[in-house]
Amino acid sequence: MTTLEQFQGRPEIDVAHVLSVEPSALSPHEFSEKAFQTLGLLSAHVMEEIIPNLENRSGLWHPNGFMVFQLGTKPDLGTLRLHIWPKGLRQMNKRVNGDTIHDHAWHLASRILQGTYTDEIYDVSEVPFQISEEGRAQQGLFRLFRVKYDPESHESLATDGTLVSAVLREHRVALSDEHHFIEAGVFHKTTIPEDKFVATLVLNSPTVEKAGPRILIDGPAELISEPRKAIIKEELLFAKNQF
Repeated sequence: MTTLEQFQGRPEIDVAHVLSVEPSALSPHEFSEKAFQTLGLLSAHVMEEIIPNLENRSGLWHPNGFMVFQLGTKPDLGTLRLHIWPKGLRQMNKRVNGDTIHDHAWHLASRILQGTYTDEIYDVSEVPFQISEEGRAQQGLFRLFRVKYDPESHESLATDGTLVSAVLREHRVALSDEHHFIEAGVFHKTTIPEDKFVATLVLNSPTVEKAGPRILIDGPAELISEPRKAIIKEELLFAKNQF
């Protein structure tokens, strides 16, 4: 079956954090192979059936500024999503203020539907001391926040005060019709400029990390809680017309 009919569930809620397996039961290589094959089979269907009717779908703005559309869930593969970075239109969490260095508690595989996807991989190390907020900022350190979910899939970011350093390891580029993969627990940052349009079809595996996702924030230790904004019809049309 190569249509979206194989993905069930409540597409308006991200359930990647609900599905879970033991890490040993889902290796990164096994998941990526199966996910890439599935994404390749589904990409034409999404472009032909989903995109032309995008203005009639429900979606939310991710705190890092891109559009997220939940397309369904399949227990052995995880959740299927459509991500869109519209050219000239981003809606970011005010406290986050741009894309963050973060990891995932699940493996993430994607196929680039249109545009050029770029990201960076970071090596992150905990700092074994505490300093003032002013000192943290001066030294270029980050606070390590973790995502907390409630039963209705609302989320907040909280920190126990842990400070970390982040060192850039690698720049990555994925072109249209290519695949991209990020293993659970690896820190990365999406670097798509606001004047570029990118759309990806994504499979999030079931959760394989007990703690996470983890997000690096350049700011104070206060709890971050801001509901995700629904994408309005004018924004949906704006994005649709860029395909």
